[in-house]
Amino acid sequence: MSGRAIYFRPGQAGLIALAMLTACNTTDTVTEPGAETAPKQETQNAAISSDRAVNTVTLSERYEDALALQAANKPAAAIVVFRTLAAEGHAPSAFDYARALDQGDGVPRDEEAAKKWYKKAADLGSPRAFYREGLTYANGAGVEQDPEKAVIAFTKAAELDHAEAQVRLGRAYIIGEGVERDVLWGSRWYDKASVQGNADAQFAYAVQLASGKNIPLNLPLAAALLQAAEQNGHDQAAQILPKIQGRLSPEQQAEAAALLADLYNAGPRGIEDRPTVRYVQKALYLLGIDVGDADGWIGEKTRIGIKQFQTQIDVTADGALTPGLLQQLRDALKSADFTSTASIN
Repeated sequence: MSGRAIYFRPGQAGLIALAMLTACNTTDTVTEPGAETAPKQETQNAAISSDRAVNTVTLSERYEDALALQAANKPAAAIVVFRTLAAEGHAPSAFDYARALDQGDGVPRDEEAAKKWYKKAADLGSPRAFYREGLTYANGAGVEQDPEKAVIAFTKAAELDHAEAQVRLGRAYIIGEGVERDVLWGSRWYDKASVQGNADAQFAYAVQLASGKNIPLNLPLAAALLQAAEQNGHDQAAQILPKIQGRLSPEQQAEAAALLADLYNAGPRGIEDRPTVRYVQKALYLLGIDVGDADGWIGEKTRIGIKQFQTQIDVTADGALTPGLLQQLRDALKSADFTSTASIN
């Protein structure tokens, strides 16, 4: 149980009290996703909808209150809110309700109902639901093991910034598991998870950068990532870090310190985030186009480099970073045989 105090916004007392009262005095009834038909549930929904209309409480705010109930060791009360919000189409609540049913946490365990709500969460775009689906196929948990389906699910979660999915996807591309091998593209996914503070990604990405095989060598960034991984509790990072630091010049040591201080600055969201820009800069470098340091920021050199590449492949040279450009770079690297071999440590 968390030791912190739990606070609720003005006007939320009705919702919380209703949730706790219902959890204490009723039994859970499992229905099809989206169908809450029990009379008591209809009464709950009406009361909650009324409370929400009066206080203009958002779905996210109500979800936060459910999480607060959960943190206060009141799972049954939290489930009432999760279930209600899930029926209203709130993806995080649908996943939490499915997990509660799956684990029997605050509600009677019901694996079949849990499967339906996991699917509902995925249909609503829950990255956690996609990640769980990926793990299911990767591990063959209750289904036939299928690395290709695992990659598809991990990709959906990774594109929604699920860090663990980004790690699994990065490794899949680097070792060619369920997908054609593409080391630099896999490293991009490690990079994306690294800026979110994922220690496993930071360690794996550092190893790739320190190897310099099918990815430009970058010892200062490798050292910065290993320091971050160590700070985030990765045991192996502490063992490798001294070896990398021993290869750094004084100037590179200073660069590593600056990179560590800036590590979690992911830049703008979307296609021009720093991991993606770094991918473009590294890809151009491997293709013989010098755009300077792979710092993750789009400047004049990077734009000129993109235009030069676009001219080489005979497409409109607008210097724009688009999904189409990323695919063109991947295709060019594949043709140049920069994607097929690499070492995994």
